[in-house]
Amino acid sequence: MKKAYLVFVLLLISSSIQSQHSKEIDAHLNHTVKEVKVDIDATVFSKVSDNTYMSGEPKVLFLSAFVVDSYKNQKVKMLKFFTEKKFNKKAEKEISGKKVFFIEGPINKDDTDFINRNYCIKYDNESVIMITTLVEATEDGNYKVMLEKAVQSVIDKN
Repeated sequence: MKKAYLVFVLLLISSSIQSQHSKEIDAHLNHTVKEVKVDIDATVFSKVSDNTYMSGEPKVLFLSAFVVDSYKNQKVKMLKFFTEKKFNKKAEKEISGKKVFFIEGPINKDDTDFINRNYCIKYDNESVIMITTLVEATEDGNYKVMLEKAVQSVIDKN
């Protein structure tokens, strides 16, 4: 079941990556293999890969990746996703001197309700850091706070 969630999130992020020639592909490969620096509680979250962490009960996922695309383009793609999925919250802020856009909404996967948050953090003019978090909707709030701290650490450290 964990693999199904991971595949869903990876497809979401990978669908937003569009390379047209080898320079873009090389830049993309350099960024996607680059580890996103994050502070996350290793006693709670198991590291699945360099940029992916999961918890079993409740079901929680934290996924981050460098994406070669402009902040503006990624924001447009996220707004389309926001509308298609009928999400209920979106915001754009400057946090620690960096532009951050996020969307949030409920999703259902394998008869489990989740709160899905997607973040786009401007890294430079040609790339962003994308973060996706999934938290079981019945979770009492502790994991949500831990995920918010992890997102803040990505903003601060990268």
